[in-house]
Amino acid sequence: MKKKITHLLLMVALLTSTFLFNSSLTAQTAGTMTFTVTTTYTNGSWSGRHDFVVWIENSSGTFIKSRIHYGSDNDHLVEWSTKTPSMSLVDATTGSTKNGNPYVYSGIIWIGNDLTGVSPNYTLLPDGTYTVAMELAWGSSKVLGTGRQIYRVNFTKGPSPQTVTPANQTNFTNMTLQWNPLGVGVAVNDEQAKFSVSPNPISNQSKIQYSLNGLAEVNIGLYDITGKLVKVLVNETQNAGNHSIAISENGKVSPGIYFIKMNNGKTEHTERILISE
Repeated sequence: MKKKITHLLLMVALLTSTFLFNSSLTAQTAGTMTFTVTTTYTNGSWSGRHDFVVWIENSSGTFIKSRIHYGSDNDHLVEWSTKTPSMSLVDATTGSTKNGNPYVYSGIIWIGNDLTGVSPNYTLLPDGTYTVAMELAWGSSKVLGTGRQIYRVNFTKGPSPQTVTPANQTNFTNMTLQWNPLGVGVAVNDEQAKFSVSPNPISNQSKIQYSLNGLAEVNIGLYDITGKLVKVLVNETQNAGNHSIAISENGKVSPGIYFIKMNNGKTEHTERILISE
């Protein structure tokens, strides 16, 4: 009898661990990855101009989707130009060759989706390790280190927030990567300000609640999924205390996925929201 009970317990443990293992493989946490980087280079033959592209890969190095692309000389973006399908730029931020050295790229965003569509129709990818890949080209040479450079930053997409601050590289400095699961805010210092968006999804009539511990220059903006500013909700000096602002301030916005970013000079907080109507 004792052997049968032991065998039964082992079977239950095995089935439970198998269920948990399979569940972890299929988990698809919604959230937001935001990335900032400063590009620098020397001896550029394009008089300060440069091409720059950022894309997402999975743990196997398979291309997921591009997030930003600036430039016209794709043959100089040697690695990215080999990615399939056909260097796709679905819902990526694009533009002409940039001019500036150093140059700060901020608000690079990925919401954990694939190429099947854009907000609100898209497919979330499984949780796991993903990579932000960058390729910079600043001259006629296509040799790594002289006319172009590549760097990768890994992070974990999952239910827990994560911040990655890689060490400065020769061509990529001041890098910060944040993974922020849906409904979890990212604040630099919670003692300086409290900020929340609840419930989520929300409507145009919903209000953003926040509090300040002292006099502060407050800026709150609403951004679309590409990182483009849709509207400024607050941009003024405010006193300590509790405050609120309606999403519909200065006009309603179309239903979809957006990002609320709040900055008071000491704290920056970004939260992904779904506006239902």
